Amino acid sequence: MEIIRNLNVNAEELFNLLEDSLKVDIKTCTDEDIENIEQGFSYTKRVKNKIGSAGDVIVTIEEFCKPTLYKGKIYSNQGFNYVTYNLKEIDSENTEVTYTEDFISDKTMNNMNFKIMSKVMKKQSEKKANRLISAMESYILDQKRNEEQECQD
Repeated sequence: MEIIRNLNVNAEELFNLLEDSLKVDIKTCTDEDIENIEQGFSYTKRVKNKIGSAGDVIVTIEEFCKPTLYKGKIYSNQGFNYVTYNLKEIDSENTEVTYTEDFISDKTMNNMNFKIMSKVMKKQSEKKANRLISAMESYILDQKRNEEQECQD
């Protein structure tokens, strides 16, 4: 799945939010405070699947090029999920975001199942990703408004 959106925030602000969110996730899962996120860093995370069963996944930072590219790999017993945010600054206040999700497994049935379910769940997955991206934009814009308000008071 790929979604391309133009947001009314700059690339650095958006990437900083991604980085902060990732640091909170790492702290929650490992109890470690990470100062600098680097390519190759991995941690284990407990997640629930769609039917409610809990299991561990391994999250690996595949690429981390501030402020343009974040790619994460999530390994489960089903295969590898990849999530990528590619940020391209249009100007100082606007950024094009390309968000992609992909799945690869060494098991043919898992790959076939993913392709089928991707088609069935396409609209729902796109809607969820679009909501996430919109929420990120709204959060940044709200923070900016709050900072401006504080300066005026």
